Amino acid sequence: NGWFVTFFDGSTRPTTYRTPVPSLNTWYQVVGGRDASNNLKLWVNTVSASTFATSALSVTSTDPRIGVNPTSSAENWTGKIGIFRTYNRILTDAEVLQNFNANRSRYGI
Repeated sequence: NGWFVTFFDGSTRPTTYRTPVPSLNTWYQVVGGRDASNNLKLWVNTVSASTFATSALSVTSTDPRIGVNPTSSAENWTGKIGIFRTYNRILTDAEVLQNFNANRSRYGI
């Protein structure tokens, strides 16, 4: 239980986790990414929460999914997503903080 980021290439599903389980009716900024060294990274409200080293992945799917586990319907996200962005590179800690500060007032933080 808790936050996780995963990249699924059809056969491999490396995942990095952070607990505890999020509180209901609370807005969080959750950022996940994969760097050039194939490290999965996860931030929650600008705090670097987890890093997981993995082998190279071939993510070529034309059907990307957010909030859905492609291998288990028991792990589908049922909340709301206020903002979604995608980048062609991993963000720095400073960029994660900048995005958080730019949007926090929209969500009462």
